[in-house]
Amino acid sequence: MSSIRVVIADGDPLAAEGVAERVRSLDGLEVVGIVDNGRALLERMADLDPGLVIMEVSMPGMDGIDTMRAIHRIRPDLPVLAFSTLCSIEYINSMRTEGAAGYLLKHGPADELGKAITTILSGQEYLSEEAAREVERGYRFTSKELGGEYIGLTERE
Repeated sequence: MSSIRVVIADGDPLAAEGVAERVRSLDGLEVVGIVDNGRALLERMADLDPGLVIMEVSMPGMDGIDTMRAIHRIRPDLPVLAFSTLCSIEYINSMRTEGAAGYLLKHGPADELGKAITTILSGQEYLSEEAAREVERGYRFTSKELGGEYIGLTERE
């Protein structure tokens, strides 16, 4: 069975290498590239041919949201895991709207990366617990502002 090709995009070299090491420890995954910005990722998409991208939302030059939008246009089926220190509903929902399959926070437990990867590679969406709470808080706030009924998220959501 061939390995899934993984590309990591993060403007912080130390963080990118840490993610790469963790990914290399997981079965069935091969890190084929590390880039430091969105433009470099897009330029190398064809030759790297990833089956999974792990990408920081806040990168120099072309940020993760614009990069996600561009990736979704050329490879709408490509699973992308947003991996960031940013935990606000604006960033989370922007990445999800543009096609990210998951949103994971960098300050979460190390083993969560493997869980997130497994989940999105199975075709499901993954939100870290803190990101899911932020999204739920945002929906509650929006619902109250609009005078609507808050239904809440299911356990799976």
